[in-house]
Amino acid sequence: MVTPDLDAADVRALLVEVGAELDAVGVVADLFLVGGAAVALAYDARRLTRDVDAVFAPATEVRVAAARVAGRHGLSHDWLNDAVEGFLPPGRPSSRTIMEVPGLRVEVAEPRYLLALKLRAGRDEDVDDVRLLAGLAGVRTSTEAVDLLESTFPPSLLTARVRFFAEEVFTPEP
Repeated sequence: MVTPDLDAADVRALLVEVGAELDAVGVVADLFLVGGAAVALAYDARRLTRDVDAVFAPATEVRVAAARVAGRHGLSHDWLNDAVEGFLPPGRPSSRTIMEVPGLRVEVAEPRYLLALKLRAGRDEDVDDVRLLAGLAGVRTSTEAVDLLESTFPPSLLTARVRFFAEEVFTPEP
């Protein structure tokens, strides 16, 4: 199954259902959103996404609840996943709660952190998100973007390709 494009309202409704599933078994979970869903819910409601990248606890209970919701809506089994956890820098950034329902609290990272993640991913499909987040974070030049990357990630994770992507996105078009 392939999850269709989800907008902010779709993601919010699905997370409410996940919260209800958790609440029904007496669990309160925390989700820390990153990626496209974070951008959609916190910064640009027009943004579409196919999955919800998050770090969450308790992980097993959240996965079970998400699987139940996926089954009801014909979504991919990994529509809500924590695969991004291996790509996050050490430490927890400042964040804000954007949603709280019975069984679930959802937080999203500040724009600078999300920008650093998008820059490190270096994907062409993220250019619009990068530009949006850069504006919100006050990052206006490639030098500022590279400085942000260097202050967020260990040097071993910043390949030449990542640096090139950051420089390319902030180069004015002729």
